[in-house]
Amino acid sequence: MFAIFPDPQRADILSGDDVKNKKHGWAVWMTMVLLFLAGFLVCWNAESRANPRMQGLGITGTGNMEGKEVRFGIFDSALFATVTTDASCGAVNSMHDSYSPLGGMIPLINIQLGEIVFGEWARVCTGCSSLSYWPCSWPD
Repeated sequence: MFAIFPDPQRADILSGDDVKNKKHGWAVWMTMVLLFLAGFLVCWNAESRANPRMQGLGITGTGNMEGKEVRFGIFDSALFATVTTDASCGAVNSMHDSYSPLGGMIPLINIQLGEIVFGEWARVCTGCSSLSYWPCSWPD
């Protein structure tokens, strides 16, 4: 699952070299890490809480397991949903429409942000920057 992130992370950090300021690259990377962690923690917290209406009826549970595989559980499902919607790779191991309202908001926001956090844009920018330097590397 975390093999999705290394290439875009490298591109973010190396973007500091493009602008001749390494602190810029690290600042972009840190912003993306904070957005990822905040989204994951909100999603995991919302999904691990039981439905208050069910608790009012006397039904106790460990959280929202609807639409999730039992072998993965709530933690892995929330982590996978956050990682894959941040990177826009399209993989799912749980149904995002079965998440609680707050927990389902995170994958939807990640999808609507359009790959702001470790998405395809970093791979595209890496390709564009390497193409822009390509003619300069030709021998005279």
